[in-house]
Formats: sequence, C-alpha cells, structure tokens
Amino acid sequence: MDTRKEERIYGVKDLIIKDEGKEFNAILTSISTTGISVIADSVFPTYKEIEVKFKIDENPITIRGSIRWVNDHKGEAGANLKEIGILFIDTPPEYKKYLDSILEK
Repeated sequence: MDTRKEERIYGVKDLIIKDEGKEFNAILTSISTTGISVIADSVFPTYKEIEVKFKIDENPITIRGSIRWVNDHKGEAGANLKEIGILFIDTPPEYKKYLDSILEK
C-alpha cells in the first residue's frame, strides 16, 4: 500500500539537474505536484538547493528544488547509480496545469 500524500505519475523523461553552474543528466522515475524522483550517476547532499530543467509538451521549464533523499540504485551491468528525491520550491503554474491535465485522464 502506498502511503504517500500526493498521487504519483510514473514515466521516463530526460532531464537536467543544475548545481552551481554545472549540469548533470538524470532520468525521471516519478513525478507529483510537490516533487520528483530521478536516477542519476551524480551525488548531491541532502537539502542542497538545485534547479531541475525538463520539457513539458516540448516547452522547456526550470524549477527550483531541494534534494530530500539519496538512495543507492544498482543499474544495468552493475552501474553505481543514485535514486534522488527532489522537493520542488515555487512550482510554476504551467507545471501544475500540466499535472492536472494528466491526472484527469
């Protein structure tokens, strides 16, 4: 049983985590109104503020977020990946509108 407060939408999208001017690739694994979880090969300290960049309907969007948790995630061929939970800060209206449209389906 899933005890999370927010409904999750699962899928895979490429996205970028931007930290202090550097960009890191990540793959989206879960998305909700309050945040996302991603898989990446980079490590970030918890509570670190970052920016997340991805596309909604082919339109680029950037959202500020805070790293909330980091777990080990073994990838294919033993790749040492991390699963990262990101809490969004100041979510823009177009993001909320996009999620509402998906959740209605």
